[in-house]
Amino acid sequence: MKKVISIITIMLILFVAITMSTNVYAANETTLELSSNSESINAGDSITLTLSVDNTNIENGLYTLQGKINYDKDIFENVTISGINNWAADYNTSNNLFVETGGTAESGAKSGGILTVTLKAKSGLTSNSSTTVTLSNMETAADSTTKVSVEDASYTFEVKASSSTPTPTPTATPTPTPTKTPTPTPTSTSGGTNGGSTSGKGGSDGTTSGGKLPAAGKAVISVGVIALAAIIGATGFLYRKYKDVK
Repeated sequence: MKKVISIITIMLILFVAITMSTNVYAANETTLELSSNSESINAGDSITLTLSVDNTNIENGLYTLQGKINYDKDIFENVTISGINNWAADYNTSNNLFVETGGTAESGAKSGGILTVTLKAKSGLTSNSSTTVTLSNMETAADSTTKVSVEDASYTFEVKASSSTPTPTPTATPTPTPTKTPTPTPTSTSGGTNGGSTSGKGGSDGTTSGGKLPAAGKAVISVGVIALAAIIGATGFLYRKYKDVK
């Protein structure tokens, strides 16, 4: 009989110990929603998401929440989490876990926003991408001993690549073509070696244009000499006749 009592006592102690060390989870009857007023952002810009209580059957509402934020680290370079509407948040950047509290177990939130997540996109993104931010592994409490598991809350939006300005191609400066200086045509002065012409090569007898003008000059001189001889002859003849008359 003593052995039976001892066994029952040990089992009761073990049952109480197990009950005290095990969390009791209520049915998933709380829904949180993640939203934003923007469906896309540009590289280098930030987006703010708001986590709100959509519905809950917890009698006094939510007064605590914990979970994990999941995002693409190749797209975002900085993430911050803040409590709103009298909620305070604590965020661990090394493991992306957050915990926040608001109100008391007797007076919690049954609707409205309780938390914001701000993500800054990297400025050097080279292509557009669709990305999803998810709050997962979330838990809240119905009372001091009963935890409530909450479904994940996600938001998908587009991140547009940075618009880089192309480097202008330098315009080649044309090499100027040197202007050819015309060679001056030598102008001959009057006369050649022996009284040549102003145009062409002067001859040894001073002719121009093939020697025709000098030939005409010789004819004029010859006529003059003949005329002079005739005048002298006529004068002599008349003089002799005049003497004879005397």
